[in-house]
Amino acid sequence: MIEIKNVSKYYNNNGVVTLGLRNINLNFDKNEIVAIVGESGSGKSTLLNVICGVDSYEEGEIVFEGYETSYFNREDMDTFRKKNVSFIYQNYNIIDSYTVLENVMFPLLINGYDKKEAKKRALELIEKVGLSHRVHNRGVKLSGGEKQRCVIARALATDAPILACDEPTGNLDSKTGEEIIKLIKEVSKDKLVLIVTHNYEQVENIVTRTIKMADGEVISDSNVNNNVTKEIKDGDIFDKENKTIKYKTIAGIGLNNLSSTPKKNIFVLMVLLVLSLIGLVLFANCFESAKLSQYNAYEGYNNTLRERIIIYEKDHKSFDPKLFDGYEYYINSFYEDEGVNVSLDTNGNVYFYATCYMTTHMPYNITKNVGSKDISNGGVYLVLPDSYYLDTYEEKAIIDGSIHLSSYVNCYIDIVGIGRSNEIFSPLLICKKDLLLDSGTYLYEYNFAKIDCEDGTREIKVTYDSSVTKPTIELYQANVNVKNFSLMPMLKKYEMYDFSYDVNMLEVKKAEHDSVKLPTDFLENTCYELTIYANDFKKIEKIAQNNNLSYIIPSKSGTNLTSFSFVSFIFAIIYSSLIMIFLVFISYAVLSKVYQSRRRDYAIMRSLGMMRPQMAKIMRFEVVTIGFVASILAIIIFIIIGFATNVAASVIFATFTPWFVILYFLFMFLFDLRLANRFNKKLFKFSITKTIKEVF
Repeated sequence: MIEIKNVSKYYNNNGVVTLGLRNINLNFDKNEIVAIVGESGSGKSTLLNVICGVDSYEEGEIVFEGYETSYFNREDMDTFRKKNVSFIYQNYNIIDSYTVLENVMFPLLINGYDKKEAKKRALELIEKVGLSHRVHNRGVKLSGGEKQRCVIARALATDAPILACDEPTGNLDSKTGEEIIKLIKEVSKDKLVLIVTHNYEQVENIVTRTIKMADGEVISDSNVNNNVTKEIKDGDIFDKENKTIKYKTIAGIGLNNLSSTPKKNIFVLMVLLVLSLIGLVLFANCFESAKLSQYNAYEGYNNTLRERIIIYEKDHKSFDPKLFDGYEYYINSFYEDEGVNVSLDTNGNVYFYATCYMTTHMPYNITKNVGSKDISNGGVYLVLPDSYYLDTYEEKAIIDGSIHLSSYVNCYIDIVGIGRSNEIFSPLLICKKDLLLDSGTYLYEYNFAKIDCEDGTREIKVTYDSSVTKPTIELYQANVNVKNFSLMPMLKKYEMYDFSYDVNMLEVKKAEHDSVKLPTDFLENTCYELTIYANDFKKIEKIAQNNNLSYIIPSKSGTNLTSFSFVSFIFAIIYSSLIMIFLVFISYAVLSKVYQSRRRDYAIMRSLGMMRPQMAKIMRFEVVTIGFVASILAIIIFIIIGFATNVAASVIFATFTPWFVILYFLFMFLFDLRLANRFNKKLFKFSITKTIKEVF
């Protein structure tokens, strides 16, 4: 079964090499019960670990059923140990957080048994070792003898051909120790039993062979077995079916680990919840910055509704607006980007003050509507950006009262309702066209008329007035002969149109200040600019291109690498990444203390044959599961805060789109995965032997 040829083992501790084993030559076969004895430090436990694949060797060869194990890689050795070796340790190596049933089921599950089969066989073995009355008791509640019985039942679970016992009665009283030795004898049929012991008298009656060691060498071997079975059973060691376990088994073990240590995992959950909350804020900031980087509002446009597109002729000439019949459009609606100051002052308290932009278009995307949207009776509807804060009392005061409109005019208007939109950065006032004209919002700071007079050329301010029927020039100087008059309205940055008017149609009057008055329908007689509102611009863009027209989407200039919003987005990514990397290290430092306390359980699982890929999957499943719960709780907490505070609610409901939630969970999944991989790296840094020595 096992042939050991000139095997030597050395330990290197900080450059100091010490001897573990020297030139060991032994043969073992089934149905042997071998006692390995010697003084402390003689190498007996080292020999047991090397034979069972728990520790490596530097020289010689160990042949197991025809396989030369010196060629085994780590995965091969894990597979060999899982399938062919069962362990009984002095320190029991029982998983204290597991019940007796769960402890015995564990090696069955990692060997490919389904849960139902594993439970059935485990109950049979538990009954066999006399622990039926303690099936559902956790390991921490068992006595020393009961723990060892549980370990024996677990060792028998996979029916491995080798039973390795390292001081199996070392922590037991003499009576309990004798019971355990008798039990080992009873279950040793068709097995090779290797017992390392310092109490030879206790095992003397059951052993068939005794090996005595000193200074890493075998000094005596009674009842030597020279007839080693060299039968090669192809597939016994490297059976691929036994090298993998189903993911549902991995998940089941992970969930069991989580439920068996609730206090530790609640602490882990709290830590990851804090990280998830921070991650949510950072990710929301990056997500919003990413949106803004794609929507760099053109300078000079304040009405940045994403459903707004402006059409104009490339040479700033007039064109026929009927090309776009079928769409909601407004001719020469220059007023939409001119601000008016809006305030509500009641009994000395200012409840609302903002610069708003007036439009006749009701935005498609309005949330959190309060009041009415009906503006047919002369009222206006106020649309605020999602991030704009108003408490319930202020909203009620605005709707119940009349707001004061002041910029170039002074008037009071009733607000019939208030809504929110995530498509704007400045407040909008929605009103009917006649109210827009009556309120004097056609008055522009940036629109001028150029007049050629006898005494030179002047640029004077333009007023659009519903009381005049034709263009009227009011001049401070009387009897001035106007030779030429051209109207040059322009936006703050982009001159979109340039046209003149017949001087013979003008009316010149004397006034206190120089100005030009135009009828309110003056600009609507000829189309120089067309504002269209639509959900989809593709067809509109096609019509414009076919007619040699240009267009601007005020909300979207595209990703400009030099734009402030794009640079802000890059900085948001950088500092959020740096913060999350820092948090990984902080969280690892905190959580490593928790997982350090669980290294004992993981070391036991490894000794039972849990291979590195499987152990890594379990660790990832545990951390990612807790992280997923923490992420859900983080979102719930933010939503609760949103309902409690209007300002938070507006930001949250604007940000928490389906794509945001999906990307956030993906982001946190990768974060938790990174954390789990760091734990895995630490867990598998040392060999099983060193890990077990550290935790026991």
